[in-house]
Amino acid sequence: MKRLLFSLLGAAALLPASGAQPSGSLPVIYITTENNQEITSKEDYVKASYYLDPNGCEGVSAFGSKDAPLDLQIRGRGNYTWTGFDKKPYRLKLGKKQKLMGMSSSKHWALLAHADDNKGFLRNAVGFQLSRLAGLPWTPGDAPVEVVLNGDYIGLYFLTETVRVDEKRVNVFDYDSAVEDYEEANPGQTLPWQDDYATGGWLVEIDNYEDPAQIEFESIDPYVPDPVMRVTYDTPSDYITDAHKEWLLKEFRQLDEMIINGDTDECAWQQKIDMTNLARFFVVNQLVFNYESFHGSCKLSRDMGADAKWNFGPVWDFGSAFQTTEDTLLFDYGLYSNHWIKALYQYPAFVKEVERVYATLMDGDYDTIYGYIDTFIDTIEEAARADKERWPQYGNENLNDRAGEVKGMLRSSVNYLNRTWHYASATDDQYTVYFIDFDNAWDDVYVFTWNPVACGEWPGTQMQRVDPSEIYADPNAAVWKYTFTESAGLPEAGHSGIIFNNGQSGVEDGNQTIDLIYEHGGIYDRGGITTGITAPDAADELPVEYYDLSGRRIDSPAASGIYIRRQGAEVRKVVVNRR
Repeated sequence: MKRLLFSLLGAAALLPASGAQPSGSLPVIYITTENNQEITSKEDYVKASYYLDPNGCEGVSAFGSKDAPLDLQIRGRGNYTWTGFDKKPYRLKLGKKQKLMGMSSSKHWALLAHADDNKGFLRNAVGFQLSRLAGLPWTPGDAPVEVVLNGDYIGLYFLTETVRVDEKRVNVFDYDSAVEDYEEANPGQTLPWQDDYATGGWLVEIDNYEDPAQIEFESIDPYVPDPVMRVTYDTPSDYITDAHKEWLLKEFRQLDEMIINGDTDECAWQQKIDMTNLARFFVVNQLVFNYESFHGSCKLSRDMGADAKWNFGPVWDFGSAFQTTEDTLLFDYGLYSNHWIKALYQYPAFVKEVERVYATLMDGDYDTIYGYIDTFIDTIEEAARADKERWPQYGNENLNDRAGEVKGMLRSSVNYLNRTWHYASATDDQYTVYFIDFDNAWDDVYVFTWNPVACGEWPGTQMQRVDPSEIYADPNAAVWKYTFTESAGLPEAGHSGIIFNNGQSGVEDGNQTIDLIYEHGGIYDRGGITTGITAPDAADELPVEYYDLSGRRIDSPAASGIYIRRQGAEVRKVVVNRR
């Protein structure tokens, strides 16, 4: 992307004299509300106008201008992101469909603030890109922009396609539009009802917030602490009927029964759920360790018809991604009610499909994600500095460090999943192992293997010292790596022995490890195979704040339920059980 300097003289009339200003590195969206009124509601749109200035960025088209702005309606959006932060996210409805930032033509967009993303604004960006690489049918497009609202520079935002029923987005039958089209063509008449209409098209989400546009029931899932399953219906909504709601409740209760009490060898639920889409959705969220992915903002869609299947996705909210590294599957982390996924994982056919989807992704373009991260950081770097000046309580400093953390966490995740899902590359004959050492670390580390002897005679082959961020290890640790190749002799995962040493012999003298078991992509310390041990987080020393789901601050959870926990920049939902 070409970057041109921003004219501060040209901006002076639009921006507060003492305020932060656009960086000059990204396109800028200028929005002016009618009578400069504030945006205070998530439900009610405010009339406004806008124009998009490409600001010299290559390949970006202008829409409107300062002298000829275009019509717009704007309102708030989000749940905790709306109530918990001064930097607000917004929902946009353009007066006319436009291909903003080269994305598909639509009236409907979101400006995501990502005020809670302290990982270089990478959580959604990486999650969305992995969704595309994994082959989910549609993933929202997004592009970084800077925003000026009523003359006030409000920072770096991400213009994002909203998830909605549309032939270019979630392409299922749109009952709401069918009603409107019929009534427009037949004034005074009502669309004749067909029983198939109740079956779809649907765009819903498994939710962790109560909503009027929702069905709920008590799930029989034994793996979740909160049995109440809430399903919010996004479409149909304007013209939804009682028949729709009754069908949806019956359908989800039936799915619940089929998943929880079904014969794991028969996998009957796949008559109603597209297993491949579900596997892709799970793999993407597991890679970024989005531990709330089946807990809230878990979207599903279904076309109309008795034989249509539910599709998990599109992906949307990666707010809980890259919060931690755990060598575990996401549904085993914490107390979150990740509905159905642990029960689904008891089905061998589903696990086999997960392994196949994962292998396809790894054998395909997965490694391009690391270059994507570097390009993304380079693109937003200057705007992120301006955003930090505008919102010193949020934002990101040291973007390259944050990108290194994310890449290290991805590598750690891949190392774990390679072992868990028995992945061995079909095209690459290389496998890397890591060794971590801490206090009184060895000066040099050698790796020696048995069966076959891939690293020569004792003490083996000297390993390469690398930066701890490569596997998201404690920055005070010493980290080495070695890459095996078939041509040099490749140990057999799970059966070959591997020994790490400092060039001398003797377990008792502290010169070598015991004979360990070799695993592809393994991370080891002197005790054996381990994880990418995370750095101590200074945020652990910060006070913890709790909020209810309406965003109201509370001293501490007094009753069982779902709460929002905030500690420094880390924000997540927690389930509290009071016995």
